[in-house]
Amino acid sequence: MTRGKDSPDAPRAQRREATRRALLDAAAALAERDGANPLDPAQLAVEAGVSRPLFYAHFGDRAGFVDALLAALHEGSGPPAVAPGLAPRERVLAFFEALAAPLDRRAPLARAIVPASHQPGALAEARGRRRARAIAVLTDLLPGALPDCEARAAVLMDAFLGLQLAWSKGQRPGALAACVRRELAWLLDGVLVASSPPHAPSPTDPRSPS
Repeated sequence: MTRGKDSPDAPRAQRREATRRALLDAAAALAERDGANPLDPAQLAVEAGVSRPLFYAHFGDRAGFVDALLAALHEGSGPPAVAPGLAPRERVLAFFEALAAPLDRRAPLARAIVPASHQPGALAEARGRRRARAIAVLTDLLPGALPDCEARAAVLMDAFLGLQLAWSKGQRPGALAACVRRELAWLLDGVLVASSPPHAPSPTDPRSPS
């Protein structure tokens, strides 16, 4: 069991951060157990060794907790690094593989929180901000001579988000990074040569490789 309590004389900020981290760690621990819900405040409080009201004091609600978990998954990874000298196709694939890597490292937790992150409301706003930042990076990775680079980058990012969601629901086996190379490469080829940006397929699009 992960404990979030600290010594009584510890500074308040230190105790607060310890409790916050204990709740985040508790979600990862619960996700590793079959049938455990890593997003249930009651189970999280028991696992972290704190009172349930502290969950709401730290995260506000379930949406705030999911957003914090997503940030923690990518903590320390920084922006996806792409090696210089790669061809455009490999640059973009490397970018998406770098986005997928933190989710693959904590796959049980990622599979639990990615579907929740696709819910409407505050989480949709946070997802939109992350999407916009990724599209900006992708736009710079595409060849500058292509028309509508930002629109093409948006097509690729939406395809990745759809693939990520399908993977989290068990509709795509194996590692997410492997799914990226297997399923986004064909779309990327079209994005790099088409005179107008293609549409991103949905996870159930019959054109998507199974």
